[in-house]
Amino acid sequence: MEEKNDYTDAVSDNRNGQEIEVGIAGAGDRILAALLNQLFTFLILLVPFAGLIVFAIKNEGRIVGSEEIFGLLLGMTSFWVGLAGILVYTVVQIYYMSRDGQSLGKKIMRIRVLKTDGRNPGFVGTVLVREIAWSVLIAIIAAVIGLAVGDNGENAINLLAFLANFVLLFMVKRDRRTLYDMLADTVVVQLPPRR
Repeated sequence: MEEKNDYTDAVSDNRNGQEIEVGIAGAGDRILAALLNQLFTFLILLVPFAGLIVFAIKNEGRIVGSEEIFGLLLGMTSFWVGLAGILVYTVVQIYYMSRDGQSLGKKIMRIRVLKTDGRNPGFVGTVLVREIAWSVLIAIIAAVIGLAVGDNGENAINLLAFLANFVLLFMVKRDRRTLYDMLADTVVVQLPPRR
């Protein structure tokens, strides 16, 4: 039987200030939310890459000068629309992560990030610490290991961090908190069904 710790969330999904009881989010919900975010990112990135592919096909592999490339890029609507889409998507994700502790994938799965005391971690907790500081920390460790033992060491650190976080998702007694949750003092909770 699964042991549950309850966290109180005073900034609930319904925005009425009412406190609600929430439980720890399941590993499957967290994995699916992450996969949804990756799918959304892939779809957003597809537009500018399609523009680059059209550029390559039009030039049939020939080398062009920098002025011609600039002119062609200005004419590539899909490329610039795609870049604008990436910017908008990034701003939307940061906004929701800061305001609600939820990415788009987490919103769909009805899970959210809270501080371990039940408060909303805000921009600093969810975006700066949990996402950016964690990524920078792993990149620095990977770069140092990569310099010491070569590129395979860098890849090994990234794989090790991924596997450690994956295993931690299934550790109920530790509230399914990953290494980046521990760094940011956060926990991911399942919101109750909407009424």
